[in-house]
Amino acid sequence: MVSGTVYESKPLPWSRRRSYRTRSLTHHLLSDVPIRYNRKARKAILGMNKAKDLLLNSGHSGDRLAAAFNVSRREQDEFAIRSHTLASEAAKNGKFTDVVPVFLDGKKPKTIKEDNGIRVSTIEKLSTLKPAFVKPHGTVTAANASYLTDGASAALIMTEEYALENGFKPKAYLRDYLYVAQDTKDQLLLSPAYVILKLLDKPGHGVGVLKL
Repeated sequence: MVSGTVYESKPLPWSRRRSYRTRSLTHHLLSDVPIRYNRKARKAILGMNKAKDLLLNSGHSGDRLAAAFNVSRREQDEFAIRSHTLASEAAKNGKFTDVVPVFLDGKKPKTIKEDNGIRVSTIEKLSTLKPAFVKPHGTVTAANASYLTDGASAALIMTEEYALENGFKPKAYLRDYLYVAQDTKDQLLLSPAYVILKLLDKPGHGVGVLKL
């Protein structure tokens, strides 16, 4: 997630100056948005004719970018099928060991132990869905777009010196990071693409060196 990446990079300059550690906590809440107001206030605000949101959401922006780069509806559907298929195989093979169970309270309490957003489907089924954002001629649907989900992540970021001295085994090294600003109207989702190219141009940052 882009926001998670931003928050994880913020502690880096501080952690590099001191042999210490810092925590990076992020969350992604989409089942109940916007989250700035309670439900009662939100209902009243949304009912006002003057309360119009003029910003494009990420789904609409994705549809615009698909059109700009000539990415067809079928290509998007095929990519979505591939993504969900790989995720399903990874889950079955025990690759998601970092997923922590979450307990949901309420009338029917339950515990979610795995990613419940994986949906393996077929090109025939996906082709029947209607556009979700740009109607009626858009190409982004509920199936080939990112689904609405809630999630959170946590990471310990520290210097190698501190990790080894305190018994932590590094799982990854954060070598570098950059921030870029793009036109939010036509380039809202392109920032990672521009950042990757800039980082790869730096000495010692080639494709054969960096891993994920």
